[in-house]
Amino acid sequence: MRRGWLLIALLLVALLLDACGAGHRKSASPAGSRANATVDDCLRLGPETRTIELHPHGAPVKAVLIGAGTTVFVLSNESDQNLCGWLPFVRTLTAHHYAALLYDYLDPAELPADAQAGAIAARAAKARHIVLMGASVGARASIDTAATATPGIVAVISLSAERTVPSDPTDLLQRARRVTVPTLLISTRDDPFVNDATRPLLHALGSKRKRALILPGTDHGTSLLTDDNRRRVQAAILTFVATNSATR
Repeated sequence: MRRGWLLIALLLVALLLDACGAGHRKSASPAGSRANATVDDCLRLGPETRTIELHPHGAPVKAVLIGAGTTVFVLSNESDQNLCGWLPFVRTLTAHHYAALLYDYLDPAELPADAQAGAIAARAAKARHIVLMGASVGARASIDTAATATPGIVAVISLSAERTVPSDPTDLLQRARRVTVPTLLISTRDDPFVNDATRPLLHALGSKRKRALILPGTDHGTSLLTDDNRRRVQAAILTFVATNSATR
């Protein structure tokens, strides 16, 4: 009888120890998940890549801040892209000691508010200088935000900005006239979406330091950073920011 009770007691101890071990493994799992977390299935979080929250007028928008540079590029997406399209250029930025703030917008009609919230969040994260950069509808939002009095904005980079889009039929020329910071417009000659918007935008910009780079081909938005024109485009952006704004 004693032997039977002893066996039962040993079994209970073994079960308790196994439960404790399982509990220990379970508590370690979420930490591993956080360490390996990704955004948009392509951007891995880590010490130099952290999530922050933007606070435009609507619902909070999740963003990612990459790098530790005091000049932050706030990158605004085009309508059919997510953060993954920016990553080749982000690697170039961090190699040149810049940082990047990326976000997926929720509503294209609210993009200017999102871009402005991105600039404010970058300043709160100790950035000294903000470069607004967007692709297509995101480029419109960057130019729109540059026309405001948001502190810290030192330059705007536009990839394939359109004068009007379905979410906002207002002609961008009206807002461009209020932009006074250095602005670089980049597009291709045969872009089917831009419809020769680049030259009128260049003329309308209120900035005294402005430039348009119109390249051969049909690339639109972030494809300018990754396709045949990528080296020329990336070099032009880095040179423009370094020579036309106080970012160092």
